[in-house]
Amino acid sequence: MASEIKFSSLNCRGLHSADKRKDVFDYLKVRGSHIYCLQDVHWDSNMIATISTEWGGNCFIAPGTNNSRGVAILFNDNFNVTVTPIHCNSNGNLIAVAFQTCQYEVTLVVLYGPNTDTPAFFNEVQNIIEDFNTPHCIVVGDWNVVLDTDMDSLNYLHTNNPKSRQVVLKLMKNLDLFDVWRVFHPVTKRFTWRQKNPLKQSRLDYFLVSSGLLNTVTTATITPGYRSDHSMINSSFRLGQMVTGKGFWKFNNSLLEDEAYQKIVKNVIDETITEYACLPYNIDKLLSIPRNMVDFNIKDQLFFETLLMNIRVKTISYSSFKKKSEIKREVYLLNEIDRVHSIYSDNIYLREYCDSLEKELQHLREKKLKGSFIRSRVEWVDEGEKPSKFFLNLEKRNHVSKLICHLTNDDNEQIIDQDGIQEETYNFYKKLYSSNDSHLSDLNQCDGYWNCLNRLSLSESANLEGPLQYNEVYGALRKMKNNNSQMVLLWSFIIIIYYY
Repeated sequence: MASEIKFSSLNCRGLHSADKRKDVFDYLKVRGSHIYCLQDVHWDSNMIATISTEWGGNCFIAPGTNNSRGVAILFNDNFNVTVTPIHCNSNGNLIAVAFQTCQYEVTLVVLYGPNTDTPAFFNEVQNIIEDFNTPHCIVVGDWNVVLDTDMDSLNYLHTNNPKSRQVVLKLMKNLDLFDVWRVFHPVTKRFTWRQKNPLKQSRLDYFLVSSGLLNTVTTATITPGYRSDHSMINSSFRLGQMVTGKGFWKFNNSLLEDEAYQKIVKNVIDETITEYACLPYNIDKLLSIPRNMVDFNIKDQLFFETLLMNIRVKTISYSSFKKKSEIKREVYLLNEIDRVHSIYSDNIYLREYCDSLEKELQHLREKKLKGSFIRSRVEWVDEGEKPSKFFLNLEKRNHVSKLICHLTNDDNEQIIDQDGIQEETYNFYKKLYSSNDSHLSDLNQCDGYWNCLNRLSLSESANLEGPLQYNEVYGALRKMKNNNSQMVLLWSFIIIIYYY
């Protein structure tokens, strides 16, 4: 069951005063958000216990001084979540925590960007997020940087903190982060900070959310702040356990180098030829006849499709068996290494045995990591340029981004439960493919309609229907990228036609 989590963020412009703090806390609690991200709170380390008592719920604070900086994350008492670990920087400008809900592991970073042009601060933000090593992240706060100088600022003579801005844009690209407000309001000009004299406004406060969480965001709003020159920003996320099916099967081209798999495919080809060969053939001698000399009792195209289907069935079965075997082997190696370590001594044979186990385990892990490189769809795969956890997390984000967490029907009603989403999807496509367009039935009556269509000439048609030529196949392969599913399919086609 999905649950909605609402985040609110506000630059408080100082909460050191007990009276103002009590007033703002009361205001926040009636807002109904689950998590509040506060900046510029002016709390030093001596106030942490007092703040925790006054708030009444879980709170995490990166202290500043009693007249500057300080950021905090306050959890409302209506929201229970396990939070670990916690990171604070020494200046009171940043705090980061990791929490988990359903299948989502999220790093939450709350920051108060420096007023000066300090790009090193935002480089630190990226390093912290990568160190937390979770598939998803939310970064929010008063950045003191605008992302779009045209849409997000008013009456600025110059770009504010230009070097920091470039680093933030690079951070968004590297971590695959999106500005939630701009996704929901692509052409709306709204500001979160204002100066009255002379009049200046800008959108300095915003949520950056990883792509895997983007489809779970339900709202992104800017509301008036309280006792501050900043507005409050709000975003709601519908996070829930989504039950997924098996999905689409994709051919793993590493199987082409597997000798056992090659033998299976050859056996499938022989069995399929034997099954559909014409009756006059002697079955015992059939396989010795050249492939291009065998006649079948079905059309060649149908035989080819049947052959591919049989290969696919065996491939899926073998892939599943191989994956389970590798997982079982990996578990055995881990347990065996642990057992050997527990009895480890100066025995040279035990040391050599343990080294061999660790090398085999490393080999298995390298194969798994190579698959993550490919599945993460990173074009510039270069081992060592990015840590391996980058590709593993990117693969997880790609998986979650395929989920449909909410839909809006024709009545503009939002559907959030899985059964309702499945039913609405079924009804949509049922209506789409069963509807009759009245305009299509009138096409034959339109004078000159069919004559306006571009048609192939007889020579062009005959050329396209002819046999594949070597230069055509070679040219198509040259244009394809490595590890491309179309290339694997074309290679399989060539192997079957030309080799067999």
